[in-house]
Amino acid sequence: MTLRLTRIVLPVRDRDKQLAFYRDVLGLPVKGSTSDPNVVELDAGPCSLLLLKSPHPTDSECAARLSFFADNPADLHEELQLLGIKVGKIQEFGPHPSFDGTDAEGNPFQITNRP
Repeated sequence: MTLRLTRIVLPVRDRDKQLAFYRDVLGLPVKGSTSDPNVVELDAGPCSLLLLKSPHPTDSECAARLSFFADNPADLHEELQLLGIKVGKIQEFGPHPSFDGTDAEGNPFQITNRP
């Protein structure tokens, strides 16, 4: 199993304020555009920083989530289940299946084949 960290998803309450910080203060350029006004993706080098507006996040939604690329998420999903790792259902987003899970300390992660 070869994984590559492609994105860090950061839930934020004020997307515009956070965008101003990461873009204007830290200098991360906006990476393309998205059809969702609650999401903005910034180029952070080998991976992206995805700011996701979440107005009333629960504790689990507040945590940053690492998003990894895998060629075949379904195979990895099965492997992780066999190892006793807590994973959610596979969700299909067009040609890009993905699933969420938690590591040994409960930190959220995502596996997807979305580049």
